[in-house]
This record gives sequence, C-alpha cells and structure tokens, in this order.
Amino acid sequence: MPDATQSNPTRQDFVASGFYYAPEKKPSRAAIRGALIVLLAVFLSAGATFWLFGPRPTTIRTGAQPSQVLPAEIPTDPTVRNPHSIAVTPAMAVGVVYVSADLPTKISSGTGLVLSDDGIVSTNYHVVRQTTNIRVRSAEDGRTYSADVLGYNRYEDVAILKLRGASGLRTIVAGEEPYVGDQMISVGNSRGGGVLHATGGVLLDKNSSVNVESSFGGFGTDELTGLYGMSTAAVPGYSGGPTFNLNMQVIGMTTAGTEEDENIEDRRSFALPINRVREIATQVQAGNEDEKLRVGRPAYLGVALSSENLPVVTQVIPGTPADNAGLQIGDKIVEMNGKAALNAKDLLQTIAAANPGDQAELTVERADKKIQITVSLTESPVN
Repeated sequence: MPDATQSNPTRQDFVASGFYYAPEKKPSRAAIRGALIVLLAVFLSAGATFWLFGPRPTTIRTGAQPSQVLPAEIPTDPTVRNPHSIAVTPAMAVGVVYVSADLPTKISSGTGLVLSDDGIVSTNYHVVRQTTNIRVRSAEDGRTYSADVLGYNRYEDVAILKLRGASGLRTIVAGEEPYVGDQMISVGNSRGGGVLHATGGVLLDKNSSVNVESSFGGFGTDELTGLYGMSTAAVPGYSGGPTFNLNMQVIGMTTAGTEEDENIEDRRSFALPINRVREIATQVQAGNEDEKLRVGRPAYLGVALSSENLPVVTQVIPGTPADNAGLQIGDKIVEMNGKAALNAKDLLQTIAAANPGDQAELTVERADKKIQITVSLTESPVN
C-alpha cells in the first residue's frame, strides 16, 4: 500500500471544504455503549489501524434486536476468530474490488461493486469522503485502476466511481429481493488487508434504520433508512462490499454494523438493497442532481467551524473563496442563501447542496452587527 504521506491532501484542504477536521479523542467505555460502526478501515501512515466508529448513543429500529455494545479498545489479538466466518470461493470475487484513497495522514480502505464492464463502481460515500487519489484493485484478477468520484448521495451513503481506462470487466450479478430468514453472506476487504473475507448469517429485517456519525463534519448523526438488517457480523473494511444470497447473487451493499466484545454472536450488519444502489448509479450517470444527490466534487468554502457545532468561523484558509470574500475568524454565519444556520451541521448541509461556481449569499454576525457577504464557491480539492 502506498505511503499515505505522499501526494496527500493537507489538513487545510479538509478545512477548506467547509469540513471541521476534529482531533481524534478516545471514547470511554460508557460513551460507546449502543454505537454503530461504519465498516471502514483506516490506516495510519505508520501502518497502524483503527476503526471509524459511529455516534454514541445510537438507535436502531429493527424490531426485537439485542443490545449493541462496542469494545472500549480495539481488539489486537489476530487469533480471535469470527465464528460467522466462512470460506471464500472464487464466485465471491466476481465484480468485487478493493477501494483505497488518501486522507491527510491516513489511508481509507473499503470495498466496491463493479456495476458495468466499462468501470462504473459503487462503494460507500464514507469510504471516499474527503479523500484524494482513489485506487481500485480487482479482487478477481488483481488489475488496478485510478478512479474518480462521478457523484454521490451522502444521505444514503453511496458513492459512484468511474475507473480510468477500464473495459471488459466482469460485473456483479444482482439478485431478487430476499425474504426474512434467508441465508446471507457478506464479503469484503476485511480490515483493509487487501484480501477477501466472508461471514455468514440470515436476513433479520428488511426495513432497518440506523444512525451513524454524520457526514456533515461529524456533527451529530445521520439516519440511514431502508436497510437490510442481518446477522452476518461484517467487520471494518467491508464498507461498500457485497452481501450475497446462496446463489452468489448480490442483494445488497454492506454499509454499517455493530460490534460487541462480550458476545460475538450478537453482531449485526446492515446493507442497502442493490436495486437502490443501481438506481443511484443510473441517476449519477444521467447527471440528474437533486437536493440529496450530487454530481462531481462538492462546493468549497474555505473555513473551519467551531467544534461545538456552532456556525462560527475558527479558521479562514488563505486564497479560498471565504478569504477572497472577506470572512474573518469569529464570524458567525447565521444564514446562507436564505436558509438559517442554527448550527454548524445546518451550514454544512446548505454548502453541500450548492455547486462549484454558485454565488452564496451569507448573513454574518460580526461584532454584534449583521452584514451580508457574497462568496463565489469553487470546487473542493478533496472528494
């Protein structure tokens, strides 16, 4: 895997997209009870790994579910085996790819699904969010490609990629809608190791809703709805990978899961139905944007916001749209394009709905006065 310190975006690139890049804090055991993880593996430049955890606490609406508990510390014993693990067969690699991308000091790693022979690939948005230099490797034959984000729907955690120079690829085979009780197999790039692993279970629920860490700066949570809830016990790195039926047909794209160190049998996985994934891919390819689906890279403002979820500017990046428009540290952005910003997440959602090149009309509180500032948004340097 390439050195994450080479050709990486800087912390300022993250800040400049209107995203608060918060320092990492180790949660207490009490704080992580009831949490979800997005199944993303992230590698530090030194080679260590950690899991990107969801919010605390988290609610799950799936009927009668056991309580979800996360370990206070990441297990490091490689001999601990997932009892849900099953043997990987060649059929599980068809149309499946490993996805990796650069963060400022880390490498994000997940899984993807080949939807067309010319290189349209789906993965989770959280795998490629705020990254550069996306690399994709076929799990079937090892061919590698650079990739671009064509578009994404962060509200359903889906990103659609296009592999550069790809042709003649084998694609996944989509299956019909499953039934509760059907046996399922989730497959993915376990812990970002570049090797497929598989875990088995059954379909428990066809309309699960889960809360995960917000894609809007990590402020609060985002709710993902309409998911398949399963007992397949997926692990970090499975993000964006396939969940199969026993005919090796893909019925969903694995997105999130629970972790519990005391009873591994109670782990749950959640997948977005494959038909919905393909609908999003078709919409992206057609260029049909709406308030949730965006095509291309996001709009770029160029500020850091308060870690207290306030729309208060804590940093202005030189040479960015915010700097050029005269925004200052301490400014409180209370409205953008007529939409109130009661907190930082509100503001980031409004920025996310804009396009590069748009004129943004900001209402700013500065020194007890309200002023109007016009900003010309540009394209973000990160995905």
